[in-house]
Amino acid sequence: MGKFFRQLPMLFALLPLVAVILLSRYTDSPFRLLQDTEVDFMDTTRIFRLVVQDYPSERQKTWRYTVQELPSKANAYLYIRKDSLRSLPTMGDTLLVKTTFRRGGQLGKFDYGRYLRYQGIVGQGYVRKQWRIEHSHISSWRDRLSPVHWRQNLYNRYQTFGLCGQSLATAAALTLGYREDLDDDQKRSFRKAGAAHVLAVSGLHTGIVYFVLILFLTCFGRFKPLYEDRIHQYLLSTILLIGLWAYAAVTGFTPSVVRCAVMLSLAELARCWHRQPYTLNIVLAAAFFILCFRPRDLFSVSFQLSFAGVISLITLTPLFQKVLGGSPERKEWGNLLVYIRDLIAMSFAAQIGTLPITLYYFAETSNYFWLTNLVIIPLAWILVICCIGLLLLGGIPYVGDGICWLTDCVSRLFNGYVSWVEHLPMATTSVSVSWQTMLLLYGVIILFGVILHRIMERA
Repeated sequence: MGKFFRQLPMLFALLPLVAVILLSRYTDSPFRLLQDTEVDFMDTTRIFRLVVQDYPSERQKTWRYTVQELPSKANAYLYIRKDSLRSLPTMGDTLLVKTTFRRGGQLGKFDYGRYLRYQGIVGQGYVRKQWRIEHSHISSWRDRLSPVHWRQNLYNRYQTFGLCGQSLATAAALTLGYREDLDDDQKRSFRKAGAAHVLAVSGLHTGIVYFVLILFLTCFGRFKPLYEDRIHQYLLSTILLIGLWAYAAVTGFTPSVVRCAVMLSLAELARCWHRQPYTLNIVLAAAFFILCFRPRDLFSVSFQLSFAGVISLITLTPLFQKVLGGSPERKEWGNLLVYIRDLIAMSFAAQIGTLPITLYYFAETSNYFWLTNLVIIPLAWILVICCIGLLLLGGIPYVGDGICWLTDCVSRLFNGYVSWVEHLPMATTSVSVSWQTMLLLYGVIILFGVILHRIMERA
């Protein structure tokens, strides 16, 4: 019986795959979801009636909108050429536009059109002056409760309090998942330095928000620990869960944030019921629930990288900690060498776990990811906390100016270090692999992990 229970995590690991297979067999999902992107107006030039679904995203020469075509209700991207003489439409406006919607093409080996379809986007249209606002939307209380509206308001607060340029772009990307202000040079620097995972809102940022919420709810540790007092236990857990999911909504429910929010929610529930949560089970349960509600995420690069990374962190990090010296259970938090060892172990574990997917989709990997993470991870913590402080206290005279100055300094240091790593010799290696090779690499990684685990047990 004990052996059976030890195998439960491995059996549970099959549940997401079984769920997707059953959904595909009996409901034609997730592939049925792609039928929403099969519309008859592609590649035809005519006047479209469109409803704006979000706020504009600035490009070098255009403004990008997510629009919904009426009456088909299909979502598409609309790029409007910049014109200083015309006022821009905003979320909820109805437009009359003369354009041609086309599917995305191939970007090298990357099928951009297929990627857009998996995001529920039928295609892209470009327009210069052949558009007008048919109906201006009047903001209502429902609009003000929209997560998109929240994110735009928080972004506007950053601008109001003095952030601008690359500092604004970095802060918005790290805390709000708003990456539209990042220029191509920034994106390339983070990709080549192996820091793209920090720039994208992920479990790291959700964990920071979770940590900050606990600090506030316990008044920085002055009150009793969160789970000692049964009277406040359920109330505090409820507030934590509401805060976590509100943050997930603001960031657009990206797969990595949803994964972390589900994991932390399950951990909170386990603590409320006085159960010791098993980390790998929580990860696999998160994958199961996400695929049940959003089967299309199985094809998302973010979903694949997020779960591959966190599973490899759980399974491989203790092995690398032992290889680098010392027991992973040691609590010498004041020891700088222990911190460096743990961070290097986590960096190698995450890099190995995501390497096959990275090579398959991007045909490039960073060689100095471990050097990047040694500095970027603590800087990300400091920067996110500074951004939270700026949003909360930015309106206070002098205090807000000081926090804005500190946020700008940390952001400049953050970007400067990434740029320095990017320009190191042999910063990246370019290797393109097929999906068969990707699966073979994962087989090698699993075999490597099993062998290393056996060696460590005997040592």
